[in-house]
Amino acid sequence: MFYRFISGLLKFLCFFVYRRRVIGLENVPDGAALLCCCHTSLLDPIYFIMGIKEPLRFMAKAELMRVPVFKWVLKRLRAIPVNRDGSDIAAVKAGLGVLKSGQKLFVFPEGTRVRPGVEVAPKTGAAVMAYRCGVPIVPMYVTEGRKRPFSRVTAVIGSPYMITCEEKRPPADFYEQKTAEMMERIFALRPES
Repeated sequence: MFYRFISGLLKFLCFFVYRRRVIGLENVPDGAALLCCCHTSLLDPIYFIMGIKEPLRFMAKAELMRVPVFKWVLKRLRAIPVNRDGSDIAAVKAGLGVLKSGQKLFVFPEGTRVRPGVEVAPKTGAAVMAYRCGVPIVPMYVTEGRKRPFSRVTAVIGSPYMITCEEKRPPADFYEQKTAEMMERIFALRPES
């Protein structure tokens, strides 16, 4: 209920501030899925919340929980706080629980906002969760850079795909390779690509 209220409020507010376009909504599968997007602005998740009608669960940096307003909203959205200093096993376990329960989980694999032209080594947590739960990854792209009022923002949802491994036990660099592939798929969705 709270999710629908927030989603409706954001749609109303952003309608007057941004020229938004969402491409590929038909690519969002039914059931559990891991939605993975590039991240350059605090507003990035909003464009997908406004487009995808089904409630999403989010992973959000734990620092946001220190800001009273964000903490209040994120708790009601049942966001999973992530400690970005090292591997947050508790956050990964919580994410696995969300996916196993059949819900959709929205994550930023880079783990932080990244300025256009800057490269950041993405975290492997998304690939780990998708592989262990056997759920599809849905690559997502949103216009990079600052979202200035009255600018055009394009959000693109790509085709879902599964992470597979031919070996019984994944090799040491398996998750790094799959994470790199995931980021390639995300940036291949740029409208100019």
